Amino acid sequence: MKFSLKFEIKKISLVVFTMPMLTLPVSNDLSNKIYEKKLDTENGKVIYRDLLIGKDDFFASKCLIKTTDKINLISLRQQKMDIHTAVLKNDIKQVKQLILSKADINVKESMGGSTPLISAAVFGRTEIAKLLINAGAKLNIQNNDGSTALTTASFFCRLEIVKILLHKKADKTIKNKYGQTALETIQAPFIDAKPVYDMLGSALSPLGLKLDYAHIEKTRPIIAKILK
Repeated sequence: MKFSLKFEIKKISLVVFTMPMLTLPVSNDLSNKIYEKKLDTENGKVIYRDLLIGKDDFFASKCLIKTTDKINLISLRQQKMDIHTAVLKNDIKQVKQLILSKADINVKESMGGSTPLISAAVFGRTEIAKLLINAGAKLNIQNNDGSTALTTASFFCRLEIVKILLHKKADKTIKNKYGQTALETIQAPFIDAKPVYDMLGSALSPLGLKLDYAHIEKTRPIIAKILK
C-alpha cells in the first residue's frame, strides 16, 4: 500500500510522499515453528501440528511445544528486523545492530523508493537519522517522487534533521519530479498547506506519523529561512 498524490492548492504544488505499509513476515526456518493445538480424536489426546508461517526476514517470537503432559512456552531465535521496519518502529537498538552488521543503510523500500534516511525524516526519527547519517548514509538519494531526505525533513518540519543534513552538505538545489526544491515545498502559507497535512495525518498515522500543527506552522518559516 502506498500514497503518492499531488495536490494543487492555490497553484502551489505539494507532494504526499510515498511510504510502504508495515508488514511483519515470519521466518520459515525449520527450527522456527509455531504449533497448533489439535485434538487427536482417535486416541482422545491433545497433539500439536507445526505451522510454518510465511517466510522472509522478521521474527517468530515464541512457539508452543508439547512435553509429557504440559505445554512449555519457549522463545525462538529472533532474526534481524528489516531496516525500514526498524525505522518505522523507532527501534534505535535494532538500527544500531543493523549498522554494525554492515546492512545496506541506503536500500530503498519497494513501494515508494524511500531510503531509511528518508523514512526517518518523514516520521521524525531524529536519533535514527543521526545514526544513519553518521554511518555514511547517502544524503541525496531521491525516492519515486524525486524527494530527498532534505525535502521530506523540510516539509514535515523536522528542524534538527534539516540542520544536520545541511551541516553535512546535503544538496538543497535538488528538485522533485514536480520541479520543487526543499525550499519550494514549504514556501506556501501554512493555511494553504494544511489540507495536505490533514491527508497525510489521516493516511499515515497507522504507521506512526504524528503531526503537531502548531509546531509545523511555527517551524515552516524558520526552515524556509535557513534553506535560502
